[in-house]
Amino acid sequence: MKFFKLHWLDYFPYRHAKIHNRRVLHIGSGKQKFEGASSLDIDKSLSPDIAWDMNVFPWPINDKSFDDVIAINILEHVEDLVLVLNEIHRILKPSGKLYILVPHFTNYAAYVDPTHRQHLSYFSFDYFISGTSIEKEYGFYVNFRFILKRRVIMLSGRFLNFILFYFVNTFPLFWEKYFCFIIRGEGLYLELQREN
Repeated sequence: MKFFKLHWLDYFPYRHAKIHNRRVLHIGSGKQKFEGASSLDIDKSLSPDIAWDMNVFPWPINDKSFDDVIAINILEHVEDLVLVLNEIHRILKPSGKLYILVPHFTNYAAYVDPTHRQHLSYFSFDYFISGTSIEKEYGFYVNFRFILKRRVIMLSGRFLNFILFYFVNTFPLFWEKYFCFIIRGEGLYLELQREN
């Protein structure tokens, strides 16, 4: 029953454990930092390890510096998602992992927050993921790639059950085209690996 985990925290490897033997960067960490991870945030009052505006490039980080990057509820805020993903790819070590959580575009909070600049679909990251149909057709304008390790849509509402969760995650294109404003998404969780 590994598939039937209804919340992103059921998949996220750094939920309860300390980070051991891996160099991890938590971007847009805010007040909720992960023990053992370096933090990057624009707000100096939060005492991040790296005080930096993610929209200014390049970031003050050497190439291939981190084993993992954690991006929880931050990528929807950036001005240029392509440039930010390029920076993340640059600072990840070969085969390094990127953990992403963003609101799905049907989540009411995606539009409530005036600082949200990106409204993201199940397929928005496919431009940067090797082997997807979108990457094969439109991936020509970026020179970096990730490998998809996991992608899960969480649904809004406590009334939703395993059957709906299974349907949405098995047929995401059909759901986004015809049913996503009836059965609304809450969040999108992805694990991407830097392609060497």
